[in-house]
Amino acid sequence: MIEQTTAILLFSRTASAESCCKPIISNGIANTEMWDYLYKKTLRTIHTTGLPVIVCNEHHQAGNSFGERMANALNTGFAIGYDNLIVVGSDCVDLTKTALLTAYHKINSTQQVVIGPDCRGGVYVFAIKKTVFDNIAFTDFAWQTKQLFRQFKKYAAQFSVSFLSRLSDINTEEDVRSSFNKFSIDTSWRTLLSKIFASYNTLYNSLIRIYQSLYLNSNKPLRAPPLF
Repeated sequence: MIEQTTAILLFSRTASAESCCKPIISNGIANTEMWDYLYKKTLRTIHTTGLPVIVCNEHHQAGNSFGERMANALNTGFAIGYDNLIVVGSDCVDLTKTALLTAYHKINSTQQVVIGPDCRGGVYVFAIKKTVFDNIAFTDFAWQTKQLFRQFKKYAAQFSVSFLSRLSDINTEEDVRSSFNKFSIDTSWRTLLSKIFASYNTLYNSLIRIYQSLYLNSNKPLRAPPLF
């Protein structure tokens, strides 16, 4: 039985809010479907660990900046009574139960900080003990930038720290397309992306036909509309 001294904090906007803030895919419906999938998949993965879960979305977050909202969320989790918090967002399609439980076992041993770096200089998960949490430092971190991991690593150097394997998260259209070709990717994710890509191809071909028909008798050179 896992002791209830550690909780997983899901710090993320809801799918609809994330879709508005991160229009990675220009088709609004498809973009929302993608973020809805990632949000639900992350929750399912979290629940498989058997650990307590704290969901902190835009309805619960408080603060003017991302750093303030993150620091306040951590303060709330510790105030509830947890000694350790494992923090994840909902944009890492590669997140697994194994990664979360590895973070759990490390933070419940001799490690005071555990960091999972992403492939762009950020962090897809971190775990921290209440005893080494610094509210000001976490408020001032360069969240959502390529400097985050470097800053986080420098902060953690004063404590016992452990690092997890590097994983990819979803921040750009390129990330979405790259994830489609991964051997280890979830079948349902590939199915969703296939549907999205197919809708793009259909739309693109329709636009080409309309564009060509409009300029069929024109002397102007044809220039295809952008795909995205």
